[in-house]
Amino acid sequence: MNMAVLLSRDDDDGERYNDDDSERDEEARAGATGAGDMELDGDDDDEETPSPTTTTSSASSNDRERDLLEKKNRHRLSNMRHRKRKNLEIDGLRRRARDLEAKRDQLQAASSSIAASEGPWEELCEIERGKLALAREEHSVLQRSVLRHENIIQRFYNSKYPGPHDPPPPPAEE
Repeated sequence: MNMAVLLSRDDDDGERYNDDDSERDEEARAGATGAGDMELDGDDDDEETPSPTTTTSSASSNDRERDLLEKKNRHRLSNMRHRKRKNLEIDGLRRRARDLEAKRDQLQAASSSIAASEGPWEELCEIERGKLALAREEHSVLQRSVLRHENIIQRFYNSKYPGPHDPPPPPAEE
């Protein structure tokens, strides 16, 4: 993988930073301070051969900087993977919530349609059964009343107009 790609990073705000610029600045600073370190022996030789101590400290500082950059990059990549995983999880939960809301709406519609088809009819049926019971009771009361009136009329007619068309009177019970 290209080192520039690894060193460039995206900030959370979406701004793009390039760590190469900061690395060049660090090298320039190290070069400015390193120039004085190279002439430790006091000779004004035109040869710039660094002393063995300068080379190892410079190499170790470069190693430390590289290790630090690698650590930052690993951490950044880990954070990116974590954010991506969390975003995928959140997206999945949002989809699941939409699906559950749609299912809830379907169930509520089905429930209300069942209640609409059963509920009022059952209530109306109970009301009509009650009315039928009252009507039957009233019918029996009226039937008895008509029978009584019929008997009264028959007695009155028989007492007013006795004749052969009359049925024989019932035997008197003693």
